[in-house]
Amino acid sequence: MARLELEERWRRDAEQKWGQYIGEQVPEFLDQAYSLTSEHPDVFDFNDYFFELLDSEHEKREDFISREIDREKYDDKVRVIDREPVRKTSSLEDLVCDSCENVQFSLAGIEDLTVCRPCADDQGLDESQGSFSDFFDQENTYVLVGCGSQKTDEPGMPAAKDLYTSSYFDKKQDFAEEFGDEMYVVSAKFGVVHNQTSIWNYDATVEDIYTDEWLDVVEKNLDEKLDWTQSDEVYVLVGKKYLDAEDHQGRSLRGLLNESPPQVKYPFSQTSGIGKQQQYLDEVIMEEEPVMPYELWDDGQASLSSF
Repeated sequence: MARLELEERWRRDAEQKWGQYIGEQVPEFLDQAYSLTSEHPDVFDFNDYFFELLDSEHEKREDFISREIDREKYDDKVRVIDREPVRKTSSLEDLVCDSCENVQFSLAGIEDLTVCRPCADDQGLDESQGSFSDFFDQENTYVLVGCGSQKTDEPGMPAAKDLYTSSYFDKKQDFAEEFGDEMYVVSAKFGVVHNQTSIWNYDATVEDIYTDEWLDVVEKNLDEKLDWTQSDEVYVLVGKKYLDAEDHQGRSLRGLLNESPPQVKYPFSQTSGIGKQQQYLDEVIMEEEPVMPYELWDDGQASLSSF
């Protein structure tokens, strides 16, 4: 079947599904209109309110049809997998109570002790000297690193940080290790994964996946896996194709990050091309401070307007 005929069939099927969807909504709209106009007959007209509900639903028609057509094309797309992270811990000593020696989340900052809440209560320790929030509400630096096409050919499931083998990825990882407390990899296959999460080899870019599904996974990952707050900061070492890929609602990774609590910085937005990005990564590590490109260069490569 020719591609044009196939797309016409997909549209017909999508329009038929839309008709079925609207048909299912009509009884509910009738009930809503009847209920509201019965309670407030002097304010609401039954017909006007019913057709207002119907018209508002019809505004979603083209978006609905576009999504259904994309689902028909979905067989050609790579599925995005929400990969559960490995358990993140700091050093084991941080999780051991100095009093009962059980491994559990501890109070921080009570003199030189880390003490669990039961022991703190038993010993009458003054919680103003430290609290659980002290343990969590530290200022952290997160680094989001873009994935790469070059991957290890070793069998098994390596940690995300070990899967990608290009020198470009290595430089981004060096930045994360030098300046970051937490590193996450932005992947076309797995969304946003902690660098210690075990994943398997795959062959896909953001152009190969269904963007709506990918951003569903990415948004869930950002909400659930990154314990960041307003006091944190994020450095985004991710290419424009991944940052600005939009779904039918206009969502993008950049948009989701800009709506997140921490201060987000985009060093690569102040560079032109991978060569300059690698130069920046080399020089900023030598600088031993995570300054932005405009602070390193005065040759026009970056400007304050590049934020």
